[in-house]
Formats: sequence, C-alpha cells, structure tokens
Amino acid sequence: GLGGFGKTTLAKLVFNDSETIKKHFEVRLWVHVSQEFHFEKFIQKLFEAFADKDPGQHSLPYMSKRIQEGLTQKKFLIVMDDVWTESQNQWGQIMGHLKTAAPGSRILLTTRSRNVAEAVRSTYQYCVPRLSPDDSWQLFQQSFRMPAKFLESNFIMVGKEIVETCCGLPLAIKVLAGSLGGKELIGEWQAMRDILLEVEGEESVSKCLKLSYFHLPSNLRRCFTMCSLFPKGHLIYKQQLIDQWIAHDMIILTPGVDDLEHIGHIYFSSLAQVSFLEDVEETNGRVSCKMHDLVHDLARVILSEEISTGVPEDETSSTKGCRYFCLTNIQEPRKLLPEKVFDNARAVYVDNSDAIISGKALKKAKHLRSVIADHIISTAVLSAIFEVKNLKYLEMTRLQCEALPEAVTDIWSLQALHLTYSGLLEMPKSIGKLQKLRTLNLSHCEEMKCLPDSIGNCRMLSSIDLCDCQKLIALPNSIGRIEKLRVLRLG
Repeated sequence: GLGGFGKTTLAKLVFNDSETIKKHFEVRLWVHVSQEFHFEKFIQKLFEAFADKDPGQHSLPYMSKRIQEGLTQKKFLIVMDDVWTESQNQWGQIMGHLKTAAPGSRILLTTRSRNVAEAVRSTYQYCVPRLSPDDSWQLFQQSFRMPAKFLESNFIMVGKEIVETCCGLPLAIKVLAGSLGGKELIGEWQAMRDILLEVEGEESVSKCLKLSYFHLPSNLRRCFTMCSLFPKGHLIYKQQLIDQWIAHDMIILTPGVDDLEHIGHIYFSSLAQVSFLEDVEETNGRVSCKMHDLVHDLARVILSEEISTGVPEDETSSTKGCRYFCLTNIQEPRKLLPEKVFDNARAVYVDNSDAIISGKALKKAKHLRSVIADHIISTAVLSAIFEVKNLKYLEMTRLQCEALPEAVTDIWSLQALHLTYSGLLEMPKSIGKLQKLRTLNLSHCEEMKCLPDSIGNCRMLSSIDLCDCQKLIALPNSIGRIEKLRVLRLG
C-alpha cells in the first residue's frame, strides 16, 4: 500500500497480539529497514533487536553468528518494516542468516512496492485498502478527541467534507484532525476545506501534511523540522529532543512560565497531537517516539538545501551553506571533510561515519550548537568534537573508551550531556567546571564505577540519569548541594 495507508499500524497489531502471536512464536523481532538499504546496518539492527539493544560495537561476523545461534531451532516472527530493496542477492544474504530457525517461522514485511513482495517470493500478499467513509469519519472523531455529538451540525458537515478530501488515508485524517483540534471558528474549518478541495487523488496526503504544518505556530515549525535531523525510522527520545530544542533557542518563554523544559513538554505534546510525532511510548520512565516516513519527507523538503545527507567533495560544494548534517554509513575511504564545511552548521548527526570528522572542520564551526554521534570508535573524533567551544548539546552513544577526556569540561556552554550505552568507567574529575550543565544522562553505562565529587559544583544540573549503571554502588555526598536537581534516575 501507499505511504500513510496504515501498513505499519496493522503490522504492530499482529506483532503485539498476546493471545496468538506471543504464545505461538518463541522469538519476535522488529526491524525498520528504510529506503537506503545497507546489509551491515540491517544485520546490526537485527542483532540489536535480538540482543535487546546490546550496547557493544561488534564485527559483522560476530553479529551474524549470534543471530544464527539465537534463532537455531526456534520458531520466530520477524517484522521487516518499510522495505524497498528488490535485490535478489541482498535477500539471499538476509535469508542465509535465518535458515537455522525452526519450521513454522514467519517474516511479515511491509512495503509500498509490489515488486518487493515478488522479489522475496512472498506466499501471501495483502494490499491495505483505503478506509470507508464511515471508518474515516470515526477515525477523525477519535483523533479529534471529541465525539461528533458535541459538534454543531455545521461543523459536522464541513468536517465530513474535509475527511472526504483525505481519500480514506489514515495518516492524512489523523494529521488534519489534530490541526483542527484548537480551531473553534467555522470559518477556519471552511478555509481548510476550500484549500484541500483544490487537490485530488494521491496528492491529498502531501497537501494535508503541508497544510497542517503551515497551521503550526512558528516556534513549533522550527522544532518540527529539527526532528528530520535523524534518519527515517530512528527512535527519538523525548528528553533528548527537548534538550536540543533548548540548545538551539527554539523554545520561547511565556508570561508567568520561566521553565524551558516545561514548555518543551508542551511543544512535544502539540506535535504528537497533530501526528507529526507518533508511536509515543514510555519505558522505564523514558518517553520515545518516531516520525512517519511521509512526515519525515515533509520536514526534509521544508529544510530543502539547509540539510545535507552526503559528504561534500571540496570547498566549493553546495553543502557549504548547510545548517544541518545527517551523515550515516559513510564507509568508503576518502579524505577528511573540507575545513570550511561546517562554517554555517547548527547541528550534526553522525552514525557509523566518525572517520570523516576532522578537528579542523569542527574547530571553525562557531555556530554549531549540537552534535549527536553514534558508534564512536576513533578517539581522534572525540578530540575533534571537543574543539567546538560553543557547543550546548552533546550526545554520544556506544562510546568505545574507558575515560572521557578532561577536555570536555572546557566546553563552558554545554547544557546537556548524553553518554548512553558506553563503556565508560568514570567521568572527568573536573566536571564541576560545566556551570551551565542541566542534563547528565549516563544510562546503560554498565561499567561506570563512580561519579566525581566535583559534580556538586554543577549548580544548574536538574536531571541525572544513571539507569542500568550496574557497577555504580555509591553517589558522592556533593550531590546534595545541587539545589536545582529534580530528577535522579537509579533504575
């Protein structure tokens, strides 16, 4: 089915069916595949799903062996969501990792392309239909969060005309219902209807999304487009997202409210209400969400030339003026980035591509406010990142070093430091120098043994997350001096 038809939602209903599915299959795995298929990245995602998000950095042979051993003689259900690849060779590689499983194992695959279904030689294909007019109106009411009986007849009439323009596509209906939630004048509903009546057919989804975007307040628009910094299918954590909005001065204080984080929670809820953020879930006190692929596409289109997903070749490259960089799986040997590539950069996301980052390029990034780096291997990359003196947000996942260099405490402007699933044994003793630090997240640093006593000098610190720091047996008494500390997670 087309994007926005509800394929993923239907797959989730199957995957989470406790009465049938959970009892029948010994192993259940969910993998978001995405449009740019990389076999090693797919195996990594499959391994993390199987190993409960194992934090380690492992070789492809190790992950392949663990997957095959874990599935041996076990009946599994694997959901592969949003598949695009039609390559028989790639599918042959994938199936080679699953051949040890028990008879009766199944793969449930969602895709927009019938060619993909044929390439995998599927035994059963189901084309997700459009919603009927009655189901469309029911979904609108549920998403609007107000039964039709509470609406006046003229609102109901216009509302049904708006729903009809959605052509039975659930995503379009949900987004429009969320946008209309705060509009109390019939004229506002009629204006939206009139705009939508100008387009027909498959363009209606794109038109609905754009219309809902332009009805957002200007500050929410900026926060929304910031979400497209992550790759498609990426699990976004609410706290990290709010910390980034704060770092980029995207949150505006309102009269009587001086708590940026509180307003950030309101922004998050507003974007979730219009379905720009979906799959909002809370696990162990941490709230996460995702973006639908079509919503992600919209955000990227809006940013247009301001965001780059590729590596520039030289100083004259068109990426020189980019504000956002999303660099993933760039493995080929090449020279380092041009020195001036980050001159106008505000935010950088790097995953499995750390080898291309150079200290010279980042040192000149005077506008850079946030860096997110996943699977950091090279210590030279750390030194490069610490050259960014105006950095406000730093997130590093699966960091492969035992001690964080003291140089991190020279980033005087740092407000949020997220170091998760890392092999760190200790934090810098001079961490107390970070006088603007508000958030410290060390969750899943299983080898962490202690926190430095100077942490008590971080007077702005409001949240410390130490979940799953299994070897941390004591906290420094100095924590009691942090008057603004509101959250201390020790799960």
